[in-house]
Amino acid sequence: MSVKKRRRTTKGELRQEKYRGEVRAQRKPVNSPVACSFRAKCGCFFEAVKPDDKGPFPSIGARGCFLSHLGVLEAAAAEGLGAIAIFEDGLDFDAAFEARLPAVADALADTQWAMFHGGYHIFEPPADATPLAALTPADTVQTAHFICFRGAAITATRDCLKKMLTRPQGHPEGGPMHVDGAYNWIRRAYPDFAAYVANPPLGFQRPSRSDIADTPWFDRIPGMASAVNFFRRLKKRAAK
Repeated sequence: MSVKKRRRTTKGELRQEKYRGEVRAQRKPVNSPVACSFRAKCGCFFEAVKPDDKGPFPSIGARGCFLSHLGVLEAAAAEGLGAIAIFEDGLDFDAAFEARLPAVADALADTQWAMFHGGYHIFEPPADATPLAALTPADTVQTAHFICFRGAAITATRDCLKKMLTRPQGHPEGGPMHVDGAYNWIRRAYPDFAAYVANPPLGFQRPSRSDIADTPWFDRIPGMASAVNFFRRLKKRAAK
């Protein structure tokens, strides 16, 4: 009989184990109607991770969003899926989504795409309305409410997100951050991954109070919060 000395656990490994425990705690059992089962390969719900604290992230919501995206990518990789689409619960599809989707799908079929943003905010949006617009590694894309991955990008993105969890915030190779920022880091780390956006976007974030960013002052005052929510509903109706 041989006895192996227990190896000293690093801080990074502790962060990874805590993450795995959080994801396990948030997943529904397999017999649940909202279980995250990828066996059907047609669509499912993933119960969002809800951490108790923000840890090294900017906010609790940012941490939960990061871990939720990572959980989906891990499940997809484990099932060996060739492509996935992640839709966050705050997604509203464009009014012309059904009419525009075939042209976008046909355009994607003619490319070797690895990452695709169906909904996004970008500081310098494409000038011409075409089904697709290519991203460069230098482009900064905000929001991740409608994002797709294909092929090697699934496992590469999963691995990059997991490594970010082991580093401190502000690390030169990327540490804990908002998940949309992490996706920008990953596109720069893998410049050969062809990335595109729908042009114009196929989906938008619903105008509601953010669970990711710090709660602004007007959402913390009861009377003011009600008024702001009223104008958010007006904004949503005007966008349709």
